[in-house]
Amino acid sequence: MRPGDPHDDMTHDFIGETVIGSEQPQTGIPPESQPRLGLMETNQIHRPDDPDQLIFAEEAESNPGVIHSPWKVLLVDDDAAIHQAIRVALQNFSFQHRPLEFISAYSGPEALELLSANPDTAIMLLDVIMETQDAGLRVVQQIRSHDKNRAIRIVLITGQPGQAPEESLILDYDINDYKTKLQLTQQQLFTTLVSSLRTYNDILTLEGNQEELAQLNHQLASLNQTLEHQVRDRTQQLEQNNQQLQQEVAERQHAEEALRIYIHALTHDLRNPVTGMSQVLQSLLQPVIAPPAAGSQASETVAIPRSILERMAQGCDRQRKMIDRLLEANSIDIWGVSLKRHPFQLDTLLQAMITEWQTELSKKRVTVNLNIQQNLPPVDGDYAQLWRVFENLIENALKYNPPGIQLNISAQEKQIDAQATCIHCCIADTGVGLSQQQQAEIFMIYQRGQVRHALQGLGLGLYICRSIIEAHGGKIEVDGAPQQGTAFSFSLPTLGTVTQENE
Repeated sequence: MRPGDPHDDMTHDFIGETVIGSEQPQTGIPPESQPRLGLMETNQIHRPDDPDQLIFAEEAESNPGVIHSPWKVLLVDDDAAIHQAIRVALQNFSFQHRPLEFISAYSGPEALELLSANPDTAIMLLDVIMETQDAGLRVVQQIRSHDKNRAIRIVLITGQPGQAPEESLILDYDINDYKTKLQLTQQQLFTTLVSSLRTYNDILTLEGNQEELAQLNHQLASLNQTLEHQVRDRTQQLEQNNQQLQQEVAERQHAEEALRIYIHALTHDLRNPVTGMSQVLQSLLQPVIAPPAAGSQASETVAIPRSILERMAQGCDRQRKMIDRLLEANSIDIWGVSLKRHPFQLDTLLQAMITEWQTELSKKRVTVNLNIQQNLPPVDGDYAQLWRVFENLIENALKYNPPGIQLNISAQEKQIDAQATCIHCCIADTGVGLSQQQQAEIFMIYQRGQVRHALQGLGLGLYICRSIIEAHGGKIEVDGAPQQGTAFSFSLPTLGTVTQENE
């Protein structure tokens, strides 16, 4: 409402009777106990064309060292005199050591614009009837429903209560207080602002607590998630450790069972030759032990057939070999394989070995095919140790296969890189072959070969072969399938390769 409007007399009644020029209200509180009054005036809407508008200078603070931000109060009324009257009435108001900062708006859209620029406004003193009959109510609806501002305290002030009944406004709109201009006194204004500011402050505190609680809940959720991840990871780790432990227990049980069988087989293999020799000796000594005939003397000599002596020698030789291999396997586990390297021609070693094994090969009707590349470079290795490798592989081919197989032995030079070569060796037979499980375990210590469902040997030969090849810097592998033969392959270093590596 502007000065000069038809209901301008109500404005003057409001100014003259209740606010402007009135004495301090009688509150029953001693003057020294009443709130300290002090105003920080910052009128943000300056109207140079309005002669009735007053601009107040800022008062100096009683304690310059302490700065308290003011409470922002938005005055919304189309009558400039109302603005002036409220400013004068509350010019010394202070709550919680904080003065007031007034912001003036003269229409609904202007109020919304200023509120958007000052979101920390604590109280809005809002006229209902301005540019339209429901301008103030539209402002309330925009603030509460659209902007979702629940903190600001809205006090409706109307000069025509008949057009805006108090009960209807309080029920239908989210307002916090309702005053009529004719009945509004300085004491009522003071009480309204104190209660509104106290509520506004409590709402801010509550919102701050809710925000802090939300942050704590977020941190708690994050910690819970982290804890869940840690528990899940730890559980997975424990499950993996448990599985690994179970596997190690199973492997140990398997190794203990294999060792038990191995010790039983070893004692059996060592006992057989001794038992055989003992029986032969007891048999030969029978005539000596028998009582001599009357008048005759027992013979001091016993005739032993050569075949018996040969069998006894073979038994002793097998025992010696088994004992030597046991000692060698133990030495390899502790010290590794000792090599005496010197260059030699591989075809010379293979030719000599085939010649030495010719008798056994003929007995088993084995056909040997040598495929040795011409002009192979010298092998840099231990001749005696590599002899044992080839000999053990040939012996296994004869021991674990039926007669009549073919034995293919090859040696070819292969390029490792631009400067290094090796000799790739392969010993393949056309015998019974190996299963995938046998291939995976065949180079392990104490893994014994099987012939016609019977275990033979100590299970040390291929373990020693693997150790010798690895000592030469190579790797021995096995390939094959049941009833399709077996092929052992490995690589040996050449003299040039070793020399280049040493350089």
